[in-house]
Amino acid sequence: MNEAYMNLENEIPSTNEYSRLGDFWPEIRYMNHFFDVSSLAGEFERCFTRMRVPARTKLLTVGQVCNNVYFIEHGLLRAYYYRGDHEINLWLLHEAQFVTAIRSFNQQISAYEIIETVEPCILAAIDYNDIMHLVYKSHEFCICVFKIYAYLDTGRDIRNYMFRALTVEERFRQLLILDAPLVNRVSMKMLAAYLEMTPETLCRIMHGKEFKDLDYDNLTIENIESISKGLRVSGKAD
Repeated sequence: MNEAYMNLENEIPSTNEYSRLGDFWPEIRYMNHFFDVSSLAGEFERCFTRMRVPARTKLLTVGQVCNNVYFIEHGLLRAYYYRGDHEINLWLLHEAQFVTAIRSFNQQISAYEIIETVEPCILAAIDYNDIMHLVYKSHEFCICVFKIYAYLDTGRDIRNYMFRALTVEERFRQLLILDAPLVNRVSMKMLAAYLEMTPETLCRIMHGKEFKDLDYDNLTIENIESISKGLRVSGKAD
């Protein structure tokens, strides 16, 4: 299962499915990958708020308590903090994913990071109190949230491994395997900050011997498997 690449725009629900899942069908459809919460469609209508947010809008700043979880229906967000004068990106996430400042949200304490939209976004927001209401009310929702947290923990473990055990070249290769389209959606500076290297180092790697034959303008979901096997984007062996 690779939820990060669900294309919601190409998966419009049928009339029957829409009547069953309601206006927040993207959120329910995503969560159903973990555990079926279709019965909560009515509660989702009450608890979720859909919002259109311009690019470069800060949803959370340092010192604020994060009260919301956001589901990204369209667009891309990032979380970052400053190390001196340098921005360090904690994550860059896009369609069909839940995002929040996990430490601040879970403990209801001040955040150390900033959450900002990178692109114009369509988000569905649910606040802390409504999530806790659903956790206590619904066994299905509780199981689903537990499984989503387990999935997110696995993702954080992979990221920790990337930055502690891998060389800069290996980090970029891992990014191509896990989320190749991201390369074309953010600036070189932002991508370098996410991979914890300088823009100059990233540029050198992208155009170095190992990756010089990649067509960066045509990195798509379909050729991720080819990249992971060490093939050219065209699918032909080197």
